[in-house]
Amino acid sequence: MTDKRCPKCGMSVEETAQKCECGFDFTTCTLTKEEMEKEAKKNSGIGLRHVVFFLVVFAAGPMMKAFIDSFGYGAALCALAVLLIVAAVLWVIVRAVERKHKK
Repeated sequence: MTDKRCPKCGMSVEETAQKCECGFDFTTCTLTKEEMEKEAKKNSGIGLRHVVFFLVVFAAGPMMKAFIDSFGYGAALCALAVLLIVAAVLWVIVRAVERKHKK
């Protein structure tokens, strides 16, 4: 017996399954009403990532000012470049973990 993949979450389910654990209904190719409400609640509001982003952005200004005052503009630009690279790497890691948990 072969398995099929859920188009919503990517999970492998039995070929005869009518619904996935995530709530996707294979017979109608839609989510159940309860799962649609859960998705709406999960995707609404301010998430932890938003809070962390704003804290970092608002903290970065005073930190860069102190860094410039202590070490000069050249070192501050190097530090900013490193900060951007670290942020990009962290973003890639977070996306990979999110994708892994969806499967």
